[in-house]
Amino acid sequence: MQKKRMPWWKKIVLLICLLILAFVGFLAWLAFSPQHLPPLVLESNPMENFAEAASKVEALKALAAPDVLPECHATVFDHGKKTERVYVLMHGLTNCPAQFTEFAKLLHATGANVLIPRLPYHGYIEDLDYRQQEMTAQGMLDGAGFAVDLAHGYGEKITLVGLSVNGTTVAWLAQMRDDVDTAMIIAPFFAPAGVPSRWVAPLSRVITRLPNRLIWWDPVAQTDIDRPAHAYARFATHPIAAVMQLGRDVFKRAESGVPPKAKRIIFVTSEADIAINLDLVDELAADWEKSAPGRMTHHIFPAAANIPHDCIDPAQTGADLAFVYPRLLSWLTGEPLD
Repeated sequence: MQKKRMPWWKKIVLLICLLILAFVGFLAWLAFSPQHLPPLVLESNPMENFAEAASKVEALKALAAPDVLPECHATVFDHGKKTERVYVLMHGLTNCPAQFTEFAKLLHATGANVLIPRLPYHGYIEDLDYRQQEMTAQGMLDGAGFAVDLAHGYGEKITLVGLSVNGTTVAWLAQMRDDVDTAMIIAPFFAPAGVPSRWVAPLSRVITRLPNRLIWWDPVAQTDIDRPAHAYARFATHPIAAVMQLGRDVFKRAESGVPPKAKRIIFVTSEADIAINLDLVDELAADWEKSAPGRMTHHIFPAAANIPHDCIDPAQTGADLAFVYPRLLSWLTGEPLD
């Protein structure tokens, strides 16, 4: 007796189901198979005085790549001598030091020296530059740690201010370096909005193991996206995973009860921020408050104020500097808000 053949459409349905199962299995392997990452380390070599730090900055400027935008070079606002307070301002992903220039001027006017380092592979003239794909967690720490070493020559007390991905970097430095007096962590990127804490590690593994792609901030508008002229129109995927690795390292230490080493920590978030997981910021602040009570403050811009993720750059759509800058200054300096 001849066997009845399977209809063609059932074969297609079966093939599609098998392909879906294979794809799900592949993603599961990417997400949950062990990932052996080198431990994050940071050596410290503080500058001894103002002259040494200033000469190092000038040497670095001379070595800077010729295709970096003038406004995107590492920037220093100083008073010609070491001051009581020095601020290190660390910009966000695909942006550059120009993001913080106007705020830096306000801090400089208080009598402090101000440094704005450039995130590795950022600030190039070509806004579609591919070199940002090379950014790693260790590279971010190396650059940030060197900026802190420089800051020793510019001020007695060091305040770090980091936005978004560099909010995560500043969180790591606040956890690990006892030479940080104050750390202001603005809208830190520990995970995208909507990604719960238990999925952060699997997601970062998937991103790391997939090809390192450049993704448009706005796939429709592409280069015509409304953005600061000094910012890239695309972001690379592997650096996103690198930042999440930094955040996971901070959370592991904080959750195990290891207190942060910074003397004072200020979190700043906005209820209108749709880029980051705000719950994770609350979790870290709570963990640190347990291990280092009294050192934590958390300022939240209300939803009604509609403050965007990038609340710093004057060229950012929706920026409300008249609302944000005075508050950041007050929280940093302790001076009352006018």
